[in-house]
Amino acid sequence: MLLRLVTTALQTELARVANVATSSVNVLQLSATFGPGVATGAVTEAGLFSASSSGTMYARTLSVFKMSGLATPLS
Repeated sequence: MLLRLVTTALQTELARVANVATSSVNVLQLSATFGPGVATGAVTEAGLFSASSSGTMYARTLSVFKMSGLATPLS
């Protein structure tokens, strides 16, 4: 029996924005821009989803990032 768990949200989700994908030989790079006032607060996790609301979560990472809302990109 195959059990498949589907997660559709982060534990501490602040906001979602569309990403921009670029690729070259064997490399896929995704980037997203959060405008001023969007998702301000401590960014402690990030995820890759199939849709801007609900959708399937393809990947998730936990970390202590910088405070969002500043003029510094997160990477």
